[in-house]
Amino acid sequence: MIVIWGLAYLGAASITSNLKWLAGAFVIEKLVYVISWICWFKGHDLSAVYDQDLFAGIFYSIYGANDFVFMIFFLWVFLAQTKVLKPIA
Repeated sequence: MIVIWGLAYLGAASITSNLKWLAGAFVIEKLVYVISWICWFKGHDLSAVYDQDLFAGIFYSIYGANDFVFMIFFLWVFLAQTKVLKPIA
């Protein structure tokens, strides 16, 4: 799934206008990952993951925070595009 979203990002990289709904879809996708990360923490002990595998512990420590940062970025793009697309009256 990560590869699919990476391809979507690459496909959108050359688009310079009308990104509003694409950015909105990315906001929702990142929100789902952030919520699942928070829910994971409620039922698991991170120290046990670190005990078994350092890299898995690092991954579980940062992946939700990373998705949160990108969610904020895509939300900013969505809101910026909303302002750009408003009709001039």
